[in-house]
Amino acid sequence: MIIRTPRYFYSFKCIADKCSASCCVGWDVYVDESTERKYVDLQGELGERIRKSLKHGPDGTCIGLSEGRCPFLNDRGLCDIISELGADYISEICAEHPRYYLTLGEYVFGGLGASCEEAARLILTEEGGHGYVEKEADGFLPLDCDGDIFNCVYRSYLECVGIALDESDLYSAIIKICGVTERLDGEINGDFSEKILHVPGDTADNYRFIREMAGSLEYMNEKSRDELFSRDLEKTCYEGCRTHGKKVLLYFLDRYYMMIAEDGDALGILGFILFSTAVIFRRLSGELRSDVSVFREYSSEIEYNECNVEAIREKTRSRIYTDVLPMFSL
Repeated sequence: MIIRTPRYFYSFKCIADKCSASCCVGWDVYVDESTERKYVDLQGELGERIRKSLKHGPDGTCIGLSEGRCPFLNDRGLCDIISELGADYISEICAEHPRYYLTLGEYVFGGLGASCEEAARLILTEEGGHGYVEKEADGFLPLDCDGDIFNCVYRSYLECVGIALDESDLYSAIIKICGVTERLDGEINGDFSEKILHVPGDTADNYRFIREMAGSLEYMNEKSRDELFSRDLEKTCYEGCRTHGKKVLLYFLDRYYMMIAEDGDALGILGFILFSTAVIFRRLSGELRSDVSVFREYSSEIEYNECNVEAIREKTRSRIYTDVLPMFSL
């Protein structure tokens, strides 16, 4: 098997107590079976403390949060389990986060999720420019995938990434990516032109659509709705868009485009990629700390909620040209 990742994937290191948005706060910490067995057998005070924290439910075993925080996140912002026992005793989700993997046939597509502050920083800075690493994938098992569909999607994915890298103008790149993906949709699902509307609505309708979308989504922090979607959405900063906009687009292409090979929903996934890029695009300032914060907040609030992803896919599928693309106008 082969794993393909952006080059920055191998630069990631958790910054632990230096992180201003800890992944140990606000998130359910699920424990895999292998790690749970270690906890069952663990002797001493810490072992007893861990077992008392475990909560069992239909979705699996997790560490119960205390006032919204993992109870093993200490006052110094470090993990008591790692400090006392080492990294071998934390659950798989803690060890892997923010890494993600998509297995299709004998290929694995990996990357870093932007809900992590340090991952978002790496994605936006990309020392050395955007590139990819392919190598043998250890520890992965092949997953059944229709070979013909995989080849169609992979060919289109590579074309879209090439367009994003080569085009100096983000809007021009997106128009070409739309054309590639409409063609892919025709190859997979048949050429039905009524699937997507091509006549843009007026500006008021565009922002109404965005705010209606915002109101239909779920949030861990309700303030995020205003931060991401409501406040001064009509304004944008050209310098911010020029500096970091294309890197955000590449992130969403890398993370989601190959998912089309799983369910064939080329237009829904394209809608999510472009809507997500556009919302962040409207918030970019060109100042790294601010842009990392916006990127991370969108990712954690919207991208890491499956219900939100599905809702955006469903509502943007036929409205890419009418309501999403106008969000990129400066």
